[in-house]
Amino acid sequence: MVWKKIKKMSKDTLHKITLKGNSEDEFAEIDPDKLPDEKKYIDLESRTRADKIVRGGLKTGLVSIGDALKEAHAKFIELQLLNSWTQMDEIINRLEVFYNDVINPDYGFSTYLEVKKIEDIDFKFVRVLEFNILTELKALEESVISFKNEVVSENFVGAGIENLNVFSEKLSELQQLYEERRKLISSYEKLAV
Repeated sequence: MVWKKIKKMSKDTLHKITLKGNSEDEFAEIDPDKLPDEKKYIDLESRTRADKIVRGGLKTGLVSIGDALKEAHAKFIELQLLNSWTQMDEIINRLEVFYNDVINPDYGFSTYLEVKKIEDIDFKFVRVLEFNILTELKALEESVISFKNEVVSENFVGAGIENLNVFSEKLSELQQLYEERRKLISSYEKLAV
């Protein structure tokens, strides 16, 4: 019965479930230390808060990274540094797709984010994944902003393909962590029903 109800929920409903409540500004910071202890994940409020922290942090970080790359890209165009344009475009496009996945999730978390208590599940792994997502995101954001500052000030040596390769790899790792989190939470859905 519950499963039929869950299947009927739209993406908009799932989005509202995970982002309703407190001000989005509260969840705009990339801070893995704000995540609740894994022992508290048994309660709905803690799971919902953790989801808001992860998705809010990702939203903020991905926008910041995208803006910094776009600014560096514009400077590369101005300076006629053609060797990095295509790769930078590809990374920016991947960021936009990832951002859309974060703000419009297609996963069915409704049980995970509606059932008051989910017992007999070890939430340690989802907590570790969420912590790693936010930690990696923060490191990537800092690297990209530093890169952008070097490019914009025209005080860069070797900024370009080498850095973009690293950014591309880090973005792939971040996307993989997010996908692992999605799969893990989906598996909890199956156990909770």
